[in-house]
Amino acid sequence: MASPEHPGVAAGIVACAETRMEMQTGTAVSTKKRRAAVKPDPEAEPRTQPKQNGERYRLLKNIGALAVCPIQGGQTHIQLIRDAVILWKGDTIQYAGSRAGLTDWLRSRGIAGPGEMKPAGRDVDSGSVLNGGSGSGANDPGETAIDADDPGGRLPGVSAQVPLPRQTEVFDAGGRLVVPGLVDCHTHLAFGGWRSGEFEMRSTGKSYEEIAAAGGGILSTMEATRKASEDELLEKSAALLHRMVSLGVTTVECKSGYGLRLEDELKQLRVYQRLRLQSPARILSTLLGAHAIPPEYKRNRSGYISLVIEEMIPAVAEHEMATFCDVFADAHAFTQDEARRILTAARGAGLIPKIHADQLTSTGGAELAAEVEAISADHLECISEQGVAALAQAGIVAVSLPMATWYLRKQPLPARELIRSGVPVAVSTDFNPGSAPSYHLPLAMHMACTLQRMSPAEVLKGATIYAAAALGLDGITGSVEAGKKADFVEIEVIDVMARRDDPDANGHYPVNQWMSHFQPNYAARVWAGGECVAGKEWNKNI
Repeated sequence: MASPEHPGVAAGIVACAETRMEMQTGTAVSTKKRRAAVKPDPEAEPRTQPKQNGERYRLLKNIGALAVCPIQGGQTHIQLIRDAVILWKGDTIQYAGSRAGLTDWLRSRGIAGPGEMKPAGRDVDSGSVLNGGSGSGANDPGETAIDADDPGGRLPGVSAQVPLPRQTEVFDAGGRLVVPGLVDCHTHLAFGGWRSGEFEMRSTGKSYEEIAAAGGGILSTMEATRKASEDELLEKSAALLHRMVSLGVTTVECKSGYGLRLEDELKQLRVYQRLRLQSPARILSTLLGAHAIPPEYKRNRSGYISLVIEEMIPAVAEHEMATFCDVFADAHAFTQDEARRILTAARGAGLIPKIHADQLTSTGGAELAAEVEAISADHLECISEQGVAALAQAGIVAVSLPMATWYLRKQPLPARELIRSGVPVAVSTDFNPGSAPSYHLPLAMHMACTLQRMSPAEVLKGATIYAAAALGLDGITGSVEAGKKADFVEIEVIDVMARRDDPDANGHYPVNQWMSHFQPNYAARVWAGGECVAGKEWNKNI
């Protein structure tokens, strides 16, 4: 592994015509993978769109600072816009940018213009009448207008009024920081039981391998998951997901891997299918049948590999129960050859490869991820210098899981070297009942700063657009841009507008303040698919 003082592999990054690698200020993301990975699936979209909303416009005004988080520009480029607004229609963003620019945007499209003003509507969030209008409600006929003299967001040089389309609902962000809806791109959401006893064992010096050898770890959760009914798993998972959403998470990847036999792997995946019908979060599923060798195959590894390849993968692919197939490739789990066979079969069946790579030992997992064209390589605490170069050249997203690093007391992945080498680094929780028993993505983001030496801006990019890219969804969510889904979060940050011209703030003051001054929940309101799905009243017990 190259040291921080010796980048080493950075010079090894080359543009690769075969994968149409896109180089963006030092960060490579394979456009081929992004475009071919995940087709928009209406069944995966959040169930938040009420029929009465239809194609109505909505506007979030008075945004103190908006972090756009575009895919371009590298890990640190979050494109922070002051005094911003977001205009959306149905579940899709139409405009996101400066308040001053909204007037020109509307007029350029002939949506509204000067001299067309009609009675103003009511701010549906605070109840205050905008522009001194009749106050008859946002659904009254006529246009809603934002008064430039409204204390919620004055900008110099803006005309007296910004005319909006008819029946626009206007919400006030109260000067808050707004960021894209967070994307938790690596979780094990549905499981039976918990493994809190292992926390004590690790605290007294037991290793992951020793705990597994004593009957703990994945196989312990396997027993509890097999015993749990589908309805019990659904009820537990729904409660956990509800809390995740209240933290600002609008997209979640959910793995199987605790059934380790066909009927129980399918049971976990059915739970995720049912969650899609009742949750405001966007959910993508992953088959992780190759998570561990179950006890009944202890003396027949090849038999279990055959079960995964010949039964699990075909059943999941035929019924479209998962988008991805993952393998835990490590010294005590599955070998490189076993993982290669499984992922090759998965790709042939239409599932997209992912890998638990180089978590506990350096076994060439990152290199294998590049070989099988995985969409992401996850964990990577023990990645080799050659593995870093392989990910960079293949344009694969590295998914960091600082919660697992923290709970297992391991060295974190070399985030600085990955970033310097052009590898986009996503940040996720690895939420599971034993080695990362927390669903708190903002806490994982804070840990990525402290453990992985990533800046707050780099971490925000990692938990939004790069996490979306690790799921093939960066064309759908992960940034606040026109054409994307209206997924964003209002964050309560002290003095968002303060120090805006202070060079010491480095242009990222609101994000730095949010990430450094950690508290259980900063999310004031969470918007998914254009609807407010969580607010302060959700957060009392989080």
